[in-house]
Amino acid sequence: MKGKDLLMLKSEIIQTDLVINCADFPDINTTSRWVSSLCMKLNKPHIIGGGYTGHIGLIGPTIIPFQGACWNCFERKYKNDLKDHHFDILLNTRKSSGAVVFLSSIIANIQAWDGVRVITGIGSPLMLNRKGFLDLDTLKIDWEIVSKDPNCEVCQTNSYDKNN
Repeated sequence: MKGKDLLMLKSEIIQTDLVINCADFPDINTTSRWVSSLCMKLNKPHIIGGGYTGHIGLIGPTIIPFQGACWNCFERKYKNDLKDHHFDILLNTRKSSGAVVFLSSIIANIQAWDGVRVITGIGSPLMLNRKGFLDLDTLKIDWEIVSKDPNCEVCQTNSYDKNN
């Protein structure tokens, strides 16, 4: 992300109570890294949305800075899981498969409800420390729990180095 764009994004995030990232260019992981980095520095709760492939969609996670796992913890777990299974990581291939249109609506509604819970405090966020993979073929959600990584350089302390 260019410096000017990063400053513009930062000025928008400063004004908000909650950020929901569903930008998918160049890809959801990259935009989530950008957004999460700023949100952690600014102590802003944020929800990662998106990640659709065909009939499977990603629900969550919701990240409350320093109260649970951060986006970096999720990425570290993902990369460690890949090592255990000997998968290759494909980055920035700029190829995509389509998604079933109403899948994004279902996911958006679930994440909007978690956003309402975060903003109003009417309950604990449902996606804190976890994400789900909704399979439209079976209507099954496979949940992945991610604990705060004690070695995470982003959230291992109760504050984030704002100069980072």
